[in-house]
Amino acid sequence: MKGRRKKGIAAVFMAALMLIGLVPSDFTLVAAKAGDGVQVTKHIDAVQSDDGLKAGTKYGDEKEVSIEVLCDMPQKSPAGDEVEGTTYTKAVQGGSNASPKGGQIPTSGAAVKVTAAINAKVSFVLKKAAKTWHFVQDKNGTANEIKTGSSVPTGTTSFDVEQGGTYYFYLDGSKAYIYDIYYSYEKESDYKKVSIDAIQSDDGLKAGMVYGDDTVANLEVLCDMVQKNPAGDEVEGTTYTKAVQGGSNASPKGGQIPTSGAAFKLTAKEDSRVSFVCKKAAKTWHFVQDKSGTANEIKTGSSVPSGTMTFEMEKGGTYYFYLDGSKAYVYAITLEKGTPALDWSTVKAPELATPTVDGDTVKVPYTAVIGSNGGEKLTVEMKDASGKVVDTKVTKVEGTSGAVEFKPSATGAYSFSATLSRDGKEDKASNSVNVNFTLPLAKPVIETAASAGNGSIKVEWKAVPEAESYEVYCNGALAGTTTGVEYTVSGLAIGTEYSFTVVAVKGATKSETSAAVKATATDKAETAWQFSAYGSSTGSKNKYSGDAKNGSVTVSAMGNAGKIVPNSTDGVSFYYTKIPTTSNFTLRAKVHVNQWTLSNGQEGYGLMVADRVGDNGDATAFWNNQYQAIASKVEYYVDEETGEISDAGKKISMKLGLGVIAKTGVNKGNLDKFVASDTATINSDFKTETVTLETSAMNFDAGTYNVIGNSNNTAVSEGLTALTDYYLTIQRNNTGYFVTYSDADGKEIKTQKYYDRDALSQLDEDYVYAGFFASRNAEATFSDISLELTDPATDAPAESKPLKLVTPSYTVTSATTTGVEDYELQFVSTADGKISIEGYGIDDVPVKANETYKKTIKLHGGANYFVITFTPDPNFKPLKGDALTSYEPYTFEHVVTYKAIGEAGEAIWVAPDGTSQGSGYESNPVDIYTAVKYAQPGQQIILKGGKYSLSSTIKTERGHSGTADSNIVMMADPNATERPVLDFNWTCAGMVLAGDYWYFKGFDVTHSADALKGVQVSGSHNVLDQINTYHNGNTGIQISRYLSSDTWDNWPSYNLILNCTSYGNADKGYEDADGFAAKLTVADGNVFDGCISYNNADDGWDLFAKVETGSIGSVTLQNCVAYGNGYLEDGTNAGNGNGFKMGGDSLSGYHRLINSVAYNNKAKGIDSNSCPDIQVTSSTTFNNESYNVAFYTNTAANTDFGANGILSYRKDTNVSEQFKAKGTQDESKIYGDSNYYWDTTAQKSSNKSGATVTDDWFVSTDTSIVPTRNADGTINMNGLLVLTDKAPAGVGARLNGTASSVITPMPSVEPDADDSEDDTTTEETVITNPDVKGTVNVIGQNVVVAASAGTVIKNAAGATVTAGDVYVKAVPKAADDSTAASILEAAKNQGLKIADNAGVAYYEVELVDAAGNPLTFEGTLTIAFAYPDGTNADGYTFSVLHLLKSGTLDVIDPAVNQAGLSVNVTELSPFAVVYLQKAANGEAGQTIESAKTGDSTPIMPIVVILLASAAVICAGIVVSKKKRA
Repeated sequence: MKGRRKKGIAAVFMAALMLIGLVPSDFTLVAAKAGDGVQVTKHIDAVQSDDGLKAGTKYGDEKEVSIEVLCDMPQKSPAGDEVEGTTYTKAVQGGSNASPKGGQIPTSGAAVKVTAAINAKVSFVLKKAAKTWHFVQDKNGTANEIKTGSSVPTGTTSFDVEQGGTYYFYLDGSKAYIYDIYYSYEKESDYKKVSIDAIQSDDGLKAGMVYGDDTVANLEVLCDMVQKNPAGDEVEGTTYTKAVQGGSNASPKGGQIPTSGAAFKLTAKEDSRVSFVCKKAAKTWHFVQDKSGTANEIKTGSSVPSGTMTFEMEKGGTYYFYLDGSKAYVYAITLEKGTPALDWSTVKAPELATPTVDGDTVKVPYTAVIGSNGGEKLTVEMKDASGKVVDTKVTKVEGTSGAVEFKPSATGAYSFSATLSRDGKEDKASNSVNVNFTLPLAKPVIETAASAGNGSIKVEWKAVPEAESYEVYCNGALAGTTTGVEYTVSGLAIGTEYSFTVVAVKGATKSETSAAVKATATDKAETAWQFSAYGSSTGSKNKYSGDAKNGSVTVSAMGNAGKIVPNSTDGVSFYYTKIPTTSNFTLRAKVHVNQWTLSNGQEGYGLMVADRVGDNGDATAFWNNQYQAIASKVEYYVDEETGEISDAGKKISMKLGLGVIAKTGVNKGNLDKFVASDTATINSDFKTETVTLETSAMNFDAGTYNVIGNSNNTAVSEGLTALTDYYLTIQRNNTGYFVTYSDADGKEIKTQKYYDRDALSQLDEDYVYAGFFASRNAEATFSDISLELTDPATDAPAESKPLKLVTPSYTVTSATTTGVEDYELQFVSTADGKISIEGYGIDDVPVKANETYKKTIKLHGGANYFVITFTPDPNFKPLKGDALTSYEPYTFEHVVTYKAIGEAGEAIWVAPDGTSQGSGYESNPVDIYTAVKYAQPGQQIILKGGKYSLSSTIKTERGHSGTADSNIVMMADPNATERPVLDFNWTCAGMVLAGDYWYFKGFDVTHSADALKGVQVSGSHNVLDQINTYHNGNTGIQISRYLSSDTWDNWPSYNLILNCTSYGNADKGYEDADGFAAKLTVADGNVFDGCISYNNADDGWDLFAKVETGSIGSVTLQNCVAYGNGYLEDGTNAGNGNGFKMGGDSLSGYHRLINSVAYNNKAKGIDSNSCPDIQVTSSTTFNNESYNVAFYTNTAANTDFGANGILSYRKDTNVSEQFKAKGTQDESKIYGDSNYYWDTTAQKSSNKSGATVTDDWFVSTDTSIVPTRNADGTINMNGLLVLTDKAPAGVGARLNGTASSVITPMPSVEPDADDSEDDTTTEETVITNPDVKGTVNVIGQNVVVAASAGTVIKNAAGATVTAGDVYVKAVPKAADDSTAASILEAAKNQGLKIADNAGVAYYEVELVDAAGNPLTFEGTLTIAFAYPDGTNADGYTFSVLHLLKSGTLDVIDPAVNQAGLSVNVTELSPFAVVYLQKAANGEAGQTIESAKTGDSTPIMPIVVILLASAAVICAGIVVSKKKRA
């Protein structure tokens, strides 16, 4: 770290104290002086270590000052932050906020505990934060607040501590970003200086004599060094009349240990230093340590200066100083130890030299002693001509001189003065220096040139700071001058095209000439339109064609160009015009969508108004305020009671719908923080809202639909009319901004109103920018364009803003099932208030909005009923509204089922045909859902081999966890002949792992639904070992948070993904499905080790971060392989295709790639993806289609990339690397000799010194060779890119890896009394095929069918159909459908009725072939219906109604099994599933009643659709033969 501390005197003094036990080795001592004593400063070096600060560890010295933290504060690795002149590359930050806060004594979180055994001063170097801070003393358990403040400045904050005191430092609501912690105190000086006076004697120095001091160091010479008697030589202000010189040259020379001649031998008795005052000589000199007879050259140089040379020595060391080929002319020698006391009165005041100006920068040189022998810091102020301080720079860089730089924002006379300061001493002031600064004129940028009518053209440009006037040129000739930023050139020939340029003028100074812009003169005035493609992911594919002046313009952004991100910044193609903010306006156009391609919800097009537009071609993130009338991903809620659009209720997700995205909150005061990706500012100030304008799906069931037509890959949902042509309008009036959607005939459908007329006047007070846009795979044509400007003075007056009500959410986030009796109930509310839980002594406990309330409760066996009441604070105001919809107490029931299957130390056995009634014994297994729900810490879940046909997500719920000492293990049966395959049949997400301390080993996960992940790891301290994920609808294995409300404290951390393989994963849009990911919301400590990722639609690995959630924790990828990503296994050209994509949004991550291989990926091999500081070690990257290595960032000011041992090589391809270092980057960390990069000119790979890579460095470069795995799970490259001994050590990857764990199965849980070792055998033939073609629309498998032995299935012709051609078709039916009516009528005829408070789902079930043709069967089928949403086997009673062809209604009590509710039938016809929640005491109610006991009120059932969508659902049939002994 540049300038952090002095390494000379400081290091000696530190080492000396270490030896006598005063300084532990884990921190550095820097000596400074104050008064007659020595000020000792000790830094807590663990702050700068890779491990950071650990809870439970004491730092510092318990005999002086000790430091502790109340939670782990891991390393954050800032990208070269400069604080008070010191550049920090490391810092620490807590994992959770300090608690309690507000000046109390904290007991957990990011708080630093200070224990003082002496009087001292403790200092914290902090990052700026708008947080209240506290320094509190613990006075016998009572908080005594010493100091507090409302915000934390960037820099040092210090506090005095007294002997025997205990103190705490923390910030309210913050994890405390700390660059350095140190303490200081004053002690007596132990300084001693010894001069070798014999040099000044007539005898000189004699061989065989020992000089010096036994308490410092001894000096000897290897030959007599006689007196030379110089004639008054003056050296460094001292006149010498005597000196010594040897009689012969030192021998041997060249850095060896000399044995004779003019050499000085030194023996250090303590850590000390020696100084030689020498005569100038053009001779090489050496300072060598004797390390057990071997020369260790400490320092050397090519010439001897006239003056003092000082060298450090360690206690016990033997050293030699000599010159090659010289007898060494020496005036004086001194030996010193310790640190002299500082006499502050002798420290000179700082001096400033004349400033220099270089363009826009003023450099102010200074002379000042900073460090142990001077001031602690130098503060330099810049004042304007009025004497106002306009900027201040602080430097703590140790030394005697330097310079600070300022960038004035305006021309003027500036003065500079400095202050040198040390704690407890009077400041020393410098002289004042002055400079006259002239701000350079920037080159003008012309925005538009358009006809103003009557043969004139109006030219507009951006203002140039301090320009006094502008010269406007037409076809190279001066057309006129103006002081404004627009000019109209008249007298032009109508129909003729002209070229215009602009020059800025200030006095006699002129700027560079602007780029030329052309326009054609016409007889009528035209609106000046212009185009800009700006923001994230924009590029050459962001285009427009046509001209709004001619009535139509097409805007496009195909090929993933740009993106729509409601919570952050967009990347768009924008065709727009400027409208003065003094006017109201109405912009209207007919919109036709030409084409669009579904990707990941970031596509869109429409009308937009904004208060700031990015420069064309600038692909960096761009912040503004805006309203978009947009076709894009839109989600909305429907209140099912009122049937109205609401903020809660039934959720409708439109893949593409039509709505408004409103973004506000950016202003001139906070824009810099937004640009700097200050997450705290963005979260507090930025407001974003998406509302729907189009509601044609609102009467459908909750689900995902599409209404926008002309898609390349997404059909309009059944029951919806394709929307391809319509009108959009954005109006600014005296009320605010109104956004209107009208149909293709111009009939208004809906208007969304925003009640802030000045919302888009924050960043540009003069203009609003309005026009048409497209983003990411969308192209639209805008016609019938009208723009009308009106006068606010004559427009209608402003409307009153209605009150905006927000529906609160009260949620229990902990599990509903558990295998342990100590249950932690977790509750989150979106409002402040009080919680009560009946019968548990929890009465009116305060809860803060979005903070988790936790309470551990002891459960009893079976169902535990919690009646929870939450009373919102009547004064609470929601963040995104004016008030809550209700402040009344809200009471609801939460049911938790506690059930133990065996005990710790036992294994629960699971099988594809296991049931919830199983015992978990090997021969009577349970289903996988039951095992996961009730497993205990210290238990194993053992999966028998085979295919598990599943229809709902497997979840380890939050709070259902193992422990550090007793994981819950889910593993494959090690004796099975086939792996367990968890097949989710494209119906749902695969596994969601929110628990902690689980160990998963040896099974596969496949066929999750489109856009849903195979495995999501959301807990912490989990291990996935040899898990294979393939052919899922999104990323195979992804680490990210569980709930959208989770903050860093609950983000997943310290998970290990070991020896896993992920391939062939693809979402429908080929946009998101990676092999592996740890992105968006992950904390520290996550590791991928020994994993293989290939042929995934998007990237091999994705470590993306986004600015609204901030940097993610550092992720480590080691011993991993990524190849073929971006292409599917069959060669389909899919998504991006990077191998290792290691960042996003230019946010720091310090992710590490170690000993890994990337090859044949569609895009980049190793991609920083704008992360400014990835670290790559010993990795190979080969023949990737884009860059093998790409280190770059977009908006970060500095980079800190690290590369050590990168081997980039190519065969038959020739693509360069991409390196874009910025700011403080040390380029030696990129271009060191251990790195070999591809040179496209030479077409070879070489290092900085020119050494090149050849084919014989590799066993093979034949990429048709496929990596496999060794028996221990590690990767076997089978010779592919394996390095030979020709490759230097440390260069490239040499895959070894970490062996997978060998886990011995535990004894099985105890069998039930009727279980027998061999009473059951199962023969199962799987004949399902989820990839059904033809007329059957396959979306899921929430109904599973099994055919008994002997059952025959036939087609319409009477021919028997083979198993692989049979499918079950289930169609849900509404309560008002004829199916429901016929079932209810049959019930009535039989004197039955459905209980009034029961829920019902109706649907038709039939067998079909692959073309959708109906089939018949003879025999018995077992149908398993999935549990209705929100129900479970323990808390509900179920009945199945089956309407037979005879008209009889069969009431069936279903069996409960893995797939759901099972019934045996001999025919297929209408069904109804009826469900009723059990009473609080667990008593089951009656789902079906006698109609005679009820009233005659018509039955109004609550319809719950069991299937994933209203579309047809097909599921495979499983034929099973089961024999029971």
